[in-house]
Amino acid sequence: MNFSPTLIEKSKHGSSNSKPALFDSKLYLILLVVLVGFDYTIHFLLHNLATVAHPAQHNGASGVLRNPKNWVKSESEELEEFFEQFKHNESVIRIMTFNLRNELLDMDTKTHSWSTRKAMLIKTLLKSRPSLLGTQEGTLSQLNEINDILQENKYQMLGSSGRLPKGVFQSQLSKDNEFCEIFIFHKMFSVLDKGTFSLSETPNQLGSKYTGTILPRIATWALLSLKNPHARWGTLHSKYLFLFINTHLDHLHLWARQKEIQIIEAFIAEMWNEYQTLRNFTLLVFVTGDFNENENGKLWHEIVNVSLLANEMININGNNNNNNKKHNKPSSSIRSQIKLLDCVKEWTKKKNTTLNAPLTFHRWEGLDYIPKDTNGAPIDWILCTPNVIQEMHLLNAFVVTWNSTILDTTWNQSQYGTIFPSDHFPLYLDIAFKSLSPL
Repeated sequence: MNFSPTLIEKSKHGSSNSKPALFDSKLYLILLVVLVGFDYTIHFLLHNLATVAHPAQHNGASGVLRNPKNWVKSESEELEEFFEQFKHNESVIRIMTFNLRNELLDMDTKTHSWSTRKAMLIKTLLKSRPSLLGTQEGTLSQLNEINDILQENKYQMLGSSGRLPKGVFQSQLSKDNEFCEIFIFHKMFSVLDKGTFSLSETPNQLGSKYTGTILPRIATWALLSLKNPHARWGTLHSKYLFLFINTHLDHLHLWARQKEIQIIEAFIAEMWNEYQTLRNFTLLVFVTGDFNENENGKLWHEIVNVSLLANEMININGNNNNNNKKHNKPSSSIRSQIKLLDCVKEWTKKKNTTLNAPLTFHRWEGLDYIPKDTNGAPIDWILCTPNVIQEMHLLNAFVVTWNSTILDTTWNQSQYGTIFPSDHFPLYLDIAFKSLSPL
């Protein structure tokens, strides 16, 4: 608010026409009211700006997340600038993968217990602001606690199935019923279809697994369209569909991982044939997950160098009659188009750079684990079909380490020592449509 110089001058020195003291008192009272109103307006604006910057501090979230004193106290100027740009640029889509660490694996260790680390993990998600989030290893109780907070911040949990049939994950089997749950920012996406299938010879049977493996493995998927409030996306919402698949492959056997990825690739071929070929959408496919192997392994090279490993289409619905369109062998043209690429690796090549951290799995040691890491690269990946590279800018990729500026390192300290939200770091990729954000 700008005060008139003339008014200021008169209030300080008076005018040539002297007025009674009563007039002076009224003038002072008016000025006092104006100044108080100005002060209130400034506080109101600052409060609302803070609400935009950190919505979870001001919404109905319960417990530790409601108290702003528990939030990050400091971030680098560079990151603050990025968050400001990201906050106002809703055309940026952030894809994230995060292994949450099954809470039932650490019940005897206070340092790594879910009760000790869950607030930090949820804060990490809220600060990272993913548009599409694929999680691994979460139990139903973990996911419900996360969802209680995220849904108040405009996220939707898809409510997928675990890797065991309903009614089986009781008593001693409960630790085996992990989920590959997906969360979406529902202001950006609408869910058209979703599901979960087993990575086995019988994908439609939850709980099934390949002979010789210890645990059943699953993939959860969602078919999404762009929402179009205020014509943000223009005509893009009617042209593009997103197929988001999230998984967790076998931890012991390469041959099992090879078979499991074939099931996923065959499912992609089915969806590609239906939506890209027959319905003329542009289907943008993303596969996130814990692949239990790094980019130097055989699986990674088979995926990125070979178009569609699966030789036959797999009928996910388990219906083998001739009327079901999802059991045909893909054509050579489809097979050549649905080759999967490592989006993060493509970003490093394009930018001629490296990730900020060379690992995602850290065995509860954080960056101190780097010298001991036999993987030498992240085992959590973000894969995509080549049309993603053609249609979208790869803006940034980032491993969210607890020593990075995205999080306050004081979160790590507690009466139990150094605390990490999980034994994996989350990994994210920022993308934007070329047609909306020409660079």
